[in-house]
Amino acid sequence: MAAPGLFTSVQFFDPANPMTIVWVFGVMALSVVLSFALTLILGFEDIPVEQAAADARARQARAQASHA
Repeated sequence: MAAPGLFTSVQFFDPANPMTIVWVFGVMALSVVLSFALTLILGFEDIPVEQAAADARARQARAQASHA
């Protein structure tokens, strides 16, 4: 089973109707633009640098304590 994408899009091409090629590539372009826009709108959560540094120090201290 293959994931939907460029290589599996040929199954949607109809030799009798060449306009299907345009529709397939149009939908592909729409999905890229829509996913980019939704990512910008909905956003994503970054880990604060201070918290990540504190977690790394705690892991390093635990690792050094377990080796001693």
